[in-house]
Amino acid sequence: MSRFEMDYFNKLPLKTGIKLIIKAFDDSSKARAWDMWISKYPTSEFQPFSEFYSKQDTTKKSVSKEELLENAKRIREQIEGKS
Repeated sequence: MSRFEMDYFNKLPLKTGIKLIIKAFDDSSKARAWDMWISKYPTSEFQPFSEFYSKQDTTKKSVSKEELLENAKRIREQIEGKS
């Protein structure tokens, strides 16, 4: 954010500022989900973005090393199978 934008936000009522911050966070989350969906689509069955986005959990998930390796192996097999 530029300094001008911060001055603008500082003059807003607190409730309005909080709503704008939450909206910006939601838009950012949706953009990240879109990028994930685009990168996932070629290696998996088609799933509409709306369905994919509604299933996204905004909290970080703890994934074991074994799960990561299994996912990587599955993705690699799918990619090599399409070649």
